[in-house]
Amino acid sequence: METTELGGRAESILRGVARFCSNNGLGGDPSVLSSPEIIEAYLIKGLADRASSTKGTYRWALGRILEVGLGDGLSFRGSIAARPY
Repeated sequence: METTELGGRAESILRGVARFCSNNGLGGDPSVLSSPEIIEAYLIKGLADRASSTKGTYRWALGRILEVGLGDGLSFRGSIAARPY
């Protein structure tokens, strides 16, 4: 899958990660994206107000982006589902 198949979502997600890194003093180095710890921090802290399903979508999309860009996708643990009523 090419990142173009993600449409504008890939660019939007990458801008969000870059903004998160900049706001947290991590700089704008693209190699930051290859760190699962930074990605998880973004998903937990940067997307704190988003639903777990949205975080899962971002996790999947970032994995696809990294797979295409780095030639090897990263594995992330799944989101914890919300407790049932």
